[in-house]
Amino acid sequence: MPAETLAAESRRNLELLMLHDPAKADGVAIYMQILNTTRAKTRSRDMGIAGALSNVLPKVRTPLTGIWGEFDSTTYPYIQERIDLFRAIQPDFEMNIIPVAGHWVAYEAADVFNQKLLEVLGS
Repeated sequence: MPAETLAAESRRNLELLMLHDPAKADGVAIYMQILNTTRAKTRSRDMGIAGALSNVLPKVRTPLTGIWGEFDSTTYPYIQERIDLFRAIQPDFEMNIIPVAGHWVAYEAADVFNQKLLEVLGS
C-alpha cells in the first residue's frame, strides 16, 4: 500500500474511532496509528464480541479503576451501562471520565489523563 494511502486511512481511523477532536489527528498520532496497526499482535476485534467483557470480569480479582474519554467510541453513549457492568462485579469500581476526549484519551487529553492516572495510582 502506498505510504500516502496508509497515512490517509490511518487519519480516517483516528477521526472515526480514536479521537473526539479530528484536529488532534496530527502527524504524531498518524505515525503512532500506523505503528500500532502494523505491529498489532492482539486480535482487538475479538474483544468487542458481545458478552466477552461480562465473561472475563468476574474472574478478575485485582481492583479495577477506569479512565475513559467522555466520547470513547467503544462506550459512547452507553458509558453508564459500562459502569454498571463493572460495579455489578466490583461495587467499589471507580470510573473517571475525561471530558471532551475519545478512545485515545491518554493522547487527546494527556495532561488531564496523566493527572488522573497519578491520582488513581496514589502518587
